[in-house]
Amino acid sequence: MAAAAGVACLSTRPGFVLAAGTALDTLLSLIGERLAVMPGVARHKYNSGAAVEDLPREAQVIEAVTAQAVEAGLDKDVAAKFFQAQIDASKMIQSERIAAWKSEGHAPFTDVPDLKTVIRPKLDALNPAMLAALKDALPELRLGGAGARLEAYAAGRSVEDQAAFRRAIAPLVVVAAS
Repeated sequence: MAAAAGVACLSTRPGFVLAAGTALDTLLSLIGERLAVMPGVARHKYNSGAAVEDLPREAQVIEAVTAQAVEAGLDKDVAAKFFQAQIDASKMIQSERIAAWKSEGHAPFTDVPDLKTVIRPKLDALNPAMLAALKDALPELRLGGAGARLEAYAAGRSVEDQAAFRRAIAPLVVVAAS
């Protein structure tokens, strides 16, 4: 089973297509891109025995993005809530994958990129783009119909990762409902 081995990418259900061209679509695409990295993080942590939760790293990420948000003219609390949701969703994916591998007695993975030198720099590079996309998407989120689009996006994710995607977009749903 590819997903159990952790090689499957976070995918959408067959027939689901993300609309192209809007700021919200860009943001949703970046969320998907970030979460697609999480199986690799999980493989690294499974091999090393590292804990899924890394509170110092989480605090570092939130501190950095809130500072960048202020510089970009974005409310720091909105940015902090959004990125905390990304972290929570990431931990969900990692925890689920690692628990499955442990229950299967899965052997350590081979050819896993290093967390500090390969994976984290990739995630750190996504953060400014996600902040910019969040800022650009906020007006669109406040328009009618945004909540339904977010729900369609979450429903279009694979069943295996749908809960994590719902967590990742939860702050957006709150903005759309306000």
